[in-house]
Order: sequence, then C-alpha cells, then structure tokens
Amino acid sequence: MIANVQDQVSFANFVNKSLRNYRFGIPIVFSIFAGLAVAIAVVFFRAGSDGHLISAFAPHLSTLVETQDRPEILRLLSSIAGERGVELVLVQSGRVLASTRSDAEMDLEFQEPRQLYQFEGGFISSDYLVSMRPVRRSHGPITNATIYIYSPLIPIFQNCLIIAVLVLLLSLLASQIYDLRIAATLRKAIQPIEDLDVAIRDLINLQKQPVFVPLKIKELDHIQSSIIETRRALNDATDRLAQAKAKDLLADSYRRLIHDLYTPVAALREVIKLVHEPAESNQTDIEKINARVIRLAEQVLNQVSSAQETLVIDHHVLKQEDLRKCVGEAAEQSVLAFARRTEVTLIQKIPDYPILVPHDPDNLRRAVTNLISNALRASKKYVEIEVEVKDSAVAIRVSDDGAGVDEDELRLLLNGRLQSQNASRPGYGLPSANHIARIHGGRIVYKTSPLGGACFEIRM
Repeated sequence: MIANVQDQVSFANFVNKSLRNYRFGIPIVFSIFAGLAVAIAVVFFRAGSDGHLISAFAPHLSTLVETQDRPEILRLLSSIAGERGVELVLVQSGRVLASTRSDAEMDLEFQEPRQLYQFEGGFISSDYLVSMRPVRRSHGPITNATIYIYSPLIPIFQNCLIIAVLVLLLSLLASQIYDLRIAATLRKAIQPIEDLDVAIRDLINLQKQPVFVPLKIKELDHIQSSIIETRRALNDATDRLAQAKAKDLLADSYRRLIHDLYTPVAALREVIKLVHEPAESNQTDIEKINARVIRLAEQVLNQVSSAQETLVIDHHVLKQEDLRKCVGEAAEQSVLAFARRTEVTLIQKIPDYPILVPHDPDNLRRAVTNLISNALRASKKYVEIEVEVKDSAVAIRVSDDGAGVDEDELRLLLNGRLQSQNASRPGYGLPSANHIARIHGGRIVYKTSPLGGACFEIRM
C-alpha cells in the first residue's frame, strides 16, 4: 500500500518529530531533579550552618541560663533571630524559658512540632527546618536547656524553584540548539541517500544511463554495486525475453497470414476449376472468370506485398523502449504531411510516465502514422490520439469526427481486399498497420469513435 504523499515527511523531520517528547521531557525531568537536589543540599547545608551557630553562642547562652538572666537571653536570641531570619526557642526542663516567636508561650510546656523527616541534630516539619542543640559549656554545670532554631522552608523552596526554572530554561535552550544541530547533521548525512535515490529513479528511463559516484559510505556503496549488477542482469534478461517473444510473434504472424490468405486462395482455386471446365460455360462466362482470376490474384499479391515488409522483421529489432516516443513521432510526421493541418485539431491523451513495451519502433511508427493520416483525411475538425495502459495490455486509439467506415467492408480493408477511394493502394494503409499489429502480438479493432467518426485501436 502506497502512503498518501500528504502524509509523508522528510527523514530529518521524522527524526525531529520522534525526538520531540525527549526534547521537552528531558529538560523537565532534569530541572525537577536539579531543583530537588539543590533543595536537599540547601536544607542540609542550612541545618549544618544552624548547628555551627548554636555551637558558637552556646557557652555564653549557658552562662545566662545559669544566672537566669532572662532579659539578656531574650536580647541575645532576638539579635540572632533578626540577623538570620529565623525563630529561636530556649527550652529548659520541658518548659519555654525564652522565645522570639511570642512572649505568651514563655513558661509554658514546650510542644515540639510534628516531625516529617529526622536527621542528626534536627528534623523537618511541615513548615520549618528545625535544628536543636543542648546548651552547655565546658566544665560547666548541666543546665537541662536546649535551644531550637526554626528556619522557614518556604524561602528555601522558593529559591530552589527559581533555580529549577532557570535550569529548565537553560536546558530547553540547549535542547533547541542541539535539535538544530541534529537536523543540520541529518540533512547532511542523508544527502548521499538522496543522491542514490536520484540514481535509482534514473533506472526507470532506459535511455538515460544513471550516474553512480562513490559515496564513501560502506552500506550505500554496497547498495550501488548491487543496483548496477541488477540493472545489467535485467538488461540481459530483457534482451533475451524480447528475442524469445519476437520469435514467437514472428511464427504467429505467419500463421495469421496463412489464415488470411486462405479465403482468396480458395476462391482462386474454385475459379480456376471453372476455367478448366469450358463445356459448362460459354465464352462470355470464361471472359468474366478470367477477369475474376486476375482480380483475385491481384488481391493475393496486394495482401502479400503489404505484409512482406513487416513479416521479415528480425527478432533482434524489437526493443524495450518507451512507447510514447513512437506515438509522438508518428503524430508529428502525420501532421506535417497533412495539407489541412491548420483546420484540424489534434488531441493527444498520452500518460506522463514511461510505457516500456518490446516493439519495433520503425514499423510500429509506420502503422500508427497510417492510422493518424487516415483519421486526418477523414476528419472534419478533431482527431484524438489516446494511449491506455491497463494491467499488462496497451492500447493505441486513433479517433476522428468524420463519416466513419462501413463495418461490412472493414474486414476487406484490413486484409487488403478493398481499394482505397482516394488512391490505387489497398485499404488506406490498413493492411500494413494490421500486419504490424499482429507481428507485435496484437490486432487492430474498429469501433465507433466518441467523436462520431471512426476509431481504430491497436491492442498489444
């Protein structure tokens, strides 16, 4: 099944279309993983930073806890909270000793947030990254105090989201640049394939020798070599087939000629019998019989003469060529030889693709020229030439808008037994065209033309 041309795309566009999901999917996935990686790194970095901060001011805070200097503790915690953008809560023996969040929670029992993920020195809740350390100093008493640092997660994740978006944009840009480079590389890479395609298409035209140049690509050069060898083998096989077919057609043509000559020869034999029986005929009848013998003999000679040139065609003459060339040249010759060519319009319905048929170009051109010349002489305004290919059969039709042909006389015209009304030659050149058609394994068929006149068709 041949695909619709509208549905076909170039190889580069096909690859580009196939990679479309990857072109957008990979940057998105990469940006998500980059954002998550940055978020995790920032969280653990922030947790470590908060732990080092607590370790730095824990000795001083421990001294303040030992003296229960709550105002100084609040000033210290507030100063750190404002500088770091965090919240600090100092807990001693399960109760809030100091807090930067609200004075109302001081001296209340401390409620630890729900932990979503715990790590050494802290945990993650739904809203905060919480880092905690015991408050004590070297060689000091045990204070039973713990400091909690609440770092908001939203600013952290906002920054990570910004980083993810930037990574996405950069990835898309890089993907687009990479995609353009792939397309350019593909176009350059498939150029040898396109050159090979052109050379293969040239094989259709047997008159044109395809040009193969080394592509320096191992697989393509192997294909070229295979095509050249296949073409050579096909040409040899075509020649052998044409020769075999020509022999069969030549033998068949002789059989057809013998069949066509049977009737006039049989009639001639009967007439000769009458000549040798004078007792049953008077002098007037003998003279009529003699005249009839002469006419029958002339008919036989005319028929044999019209077929002589075509029956001696050598089987080597048949060539596998484009039939359109033969028909076109026949039309051109006929029009040039026609005196009233400016008064008649010649319509040609010939396919725009090669029609490769084994035939003798010279003889078949003469047959088609005879039919076209007859149509031009008989036409009023229009002559139509049509070449139709159906399955394995080829038909060449020549139609006109003239008076047509009496079908009762058609067989006599095709066999050369009826003289032309315009000249002393047998049947408008139809016998010669008929025998040429038979040598090519075909025949001439007559029917009424759609234009209103005669339509002669060479079926091969």
